[in-house]
Amino acid sequence: MEVNGHEEAIEAFGIPLDDVAAFQFRGGGWPGGFFVIKKDGTEVRLHEKILIKDVMNVMFRLYGPRRCQLCVDALCEYADLSFGDFWAFDFAKDLAVHERCTLISQRTAAGRQLMEDIMESGQFVVHTLPHSRNSKRILKMAAGKKSRAHVGLHHAARKGLPAPAYHYAIPQPTARDVRKVFFFSLFQRIKSPVFRKLVLKLLFSPLGVLAYKVNSARKSLFIDYHA
Repeated sequence: MEVNGHEEAIEAFGIPLDDVAAFQFRGGGWPGGFFVIKKDGTEVRLHEKILIKDVMNVMFRLYGPRRCQLCVDALCEYADLSFGDFWAFDFAKDLAVHERCTLISQRTAAGRQLMEDIMESGQFVVHTLPHSRNSKRILKMAAGKKSRAHVGLHHAARKGLPAPAYHYAIPQPTARDVRKVFFFSLFQRIKSPVFRKLVLKLLFSPLGVLAYKVNSARKSLFIDYHA
């Protein structure tokens, strides 16, 4: 995010920055969230009922830097191993029990050797995830980031703007991809701090919690996010 995003979130919640001693993006216990420690020792979590990943989806729309929107790699595909949250809380029981595990993706021969060494060491508990149980939610997220980046990269090429070189032929975006990017970037077209704080005030309010629950139900009913 832009460096002032969390500061505007704190102010939108009604806490003066002069009262803040520390801020944590993943504070307050797992899975964590925007967590403020005030100078008087008071601890405040800015969102009790909305998961941090969903808060960050909103924050990225408001504060995502242009360069990040040109990144095709949502899952650290160029690493030997990548690590992330599993987010299995709403999966069937055989996967949900691993909710607090770290999801490790192995990409290369070097990564495979590292994983074999880890498993042989006996110092870690490793649960192998069958390919058939890969998270559709994660794959959809990664595909969406790629398609948005492809739109941005073609736009940069047409306008002669600087852009990263990924050393592969960037697919021609579809009209649907272009529309998605337009709606995704609507918030960023209005850079006013007043507007952004208004969105954050709504996000952290009971109305924002209701909208979050409605959107979660919509995804559960109409989007096949579950493995």
